Amino acid sequence: MKKNDDLISIIVPCYNAENYIRQCIESILNQTYDNFELICVNDGSTDCTLDILNEYAQKNKKMIVLSKENEGGKNVVKTGLTVAKGKYVCEIDNDDYVSKYYLEKLHDCVINNDADIAVCGFQRIDFETKRVYSNEMNKYNMTFTINDDPGILLEVNTSMWNKMYKKEVFASILDYKLDALAMGDMVTMIYIYSKVNKIAIISDILYYYQVRKNSNVTDIPKKKLDTVYDNLIRIRRDFYEKTNRLEFFDTYAFLHLGVSIVYRLYLAKKDFKLLFNDNYNILCDKFPLWKNSKYISIKYALKNRRNFKLLVCKVFYKLHLFSVFIAIYSFIINNLKIDIKW
Repeated sequence: MKKNDDLISIIVPCYNAENYIRQCIESILNQTYDNFELICVNDGSTDCTLDILNEYAQKNKKMIVLSKENEGGKNVVKTGLTVAKGKYVCEIDNDDYVSKYYLEKLHDCVINNDADIAVCGFQRIDFETKRVYSNEMNKYNMTFTINDDPGILLEVNTSMWNKMYKKEVFASILDYKLDALAMGDMVTMIYIYSKVNKIAIISDILYYYQVRKNSNVTDIPKKKLDTVYDNLIRIRRDFYEKTNRLEFFDTYAFLHLGVSIVYRLYLAKKDFKLLFNDNYNILCDKFPLWKNSKYISIKYALKNRRNFKLLVCKVFYKLHLFSVFIAIYSFIINNLKIDIKW
């Protein structure tokens, strides 16, 4: 086992995970990097999850088990952060698993590049059939500073789990109230980006995201949408308005509100037209810089060879044909089984 002086804290939020938590824990305990603590936060599970966690904790001193009433959202992660002692922090979802080199390679990446965050490639896998849907974030080996070109972040996935963070960066979420209803990772990451500047990416696929049929919920309640809007508006005002990243922020909002969330609203079919129009009006009113953003311009896309797909979305919006575009996109994904990620 490879040892190192830097302690790494791994936080795993756990809820009714008896069918997959063992695979997750085993993959973590099998790391080539030896100096870590595994903090599992049981979020009021009603199955045998807590019993399984305690079973492992009795055999392994690296494990810390915390148990709380069900709350959901990033408050579960915050509970783990209150006891984390590591210099670096990772979060792993309880139904996923990682390569045995996950910690070692992310740690090498963050150290060798003096980065605030290290990012690795990941694979999306069907939980039941083990079919590989896609390999993602596996095309880059690069280090960049956000101030030099924040547009790169538009092609970095916003999930928190394929990343390693400096403890002080990750722990900053304790200082700012983000509503637990807000679409966790997407809102949390844009807040974290306001606290960092240097990010390193490695192409190695080190994280395995398992897609479960009952986990891919498309419906987004109006209350949850409103919470997302409110959180993004606050973060924009508090951390981006007086910086050179404001145009990036509004483009980020367009990517997630104008594309990702619209796709989920379309799949849900419930009040799509009404919610789509409301969403578009909020985009234009609260995040107006996306319309002429240099990060989704032909010039930027050709020069930097990135954000082409987002540029296509912007064109369809300007032609007032995005609802048609999203219908075609949905047909390609669900009927032709061609996986296109945005």
